[in-house]
Amino acid sequence: MDALAVALQSDRLIKLVIGKHSEDSDHECESHGTLKIWASALEAAAEYFRSALRNQHLGEGSEFDVLTFPEDDFRAWKVLLYWLVKSELPEDDDMPKFTVMPMLDDEDCTPLILCWILGDKYGIPGFQDLIMIELILQLEVTHISTDTIRHCFEHTAPGSVLRNLVAEELVLCLRDGVSEDVLDEFDGIPGFSSTLAKKMMLGEQLSADCYKNRLPVTTMKGPFKDFMIGESSPKLHWYHKMIMSRLEKAATIQ
Repeated sequence: MDALAVALQSDRLIKLVIGKHSEDSDHECESHGTLKIWASALEAAAEYFRSALRNQHLGEGSEFDVLTFPEDDFRAWKVLLYWLVKSELPEDDDMPKFTVMPMLDDEDCTPLILCWILGDKYGIPGFQDLIMIELILQLEVTHISTDTIRHCFEHTAPGSVLRNLVAEELVLCLRDGVSEDVLDEFDGIPGFSSTLAKKMMLGEQLSADCYKNRLPVTTMKGPFKDFMIGESSPKLHWYHKMIMSRLEKAATIQ
């Protein structure tokens, strides 16, 4: 306990400046802002942050114990910091509202996808996997817009599990009657055609009950593991419990 007390006393708060101020936006406070977190929590999250804090003295004119992330989304960072402190995601009512995101449909899975991309950028697999669980579960009741699919491919690497998931969703939408004309919206996006083709070749393996087949069960085993990148299974979460309860009720009705 004495060692813990000493560690806490020696820890320091790091100021995070996230996003860019835009004179053209009426909602700047939603797209950028500042947050604070203990250095130890940030360093434990990823090598990127450990290196940034070690080498911050190398920057010219930079303020000590202040890290800037001008290209990142402030709301996604709020979710990340919540996870860093509590090792879980905020419940739905406490999740930051992604109400102003140009070119993206905010009625779909955009918030979770932006969070996954943030975790991917800084190499935080534990955060990514928990976000992915939530995304898979949310796809049981919602959709991914074409603009969000485009954003996903533009901000992820070839072969990423997120690309595979959204391509799988698009194939299922096409089988459900969505016009193939929608594919014209993805012309010129590197990696899109090859990823989609691989999913199309799976044929009947991508069946109408694919959503249910993806869902994690209480043992945390199943096809959903194909979309995980960490070495350990994410903890069960409130959204998981809600979805599983709804599926169980639906099964009894059938």
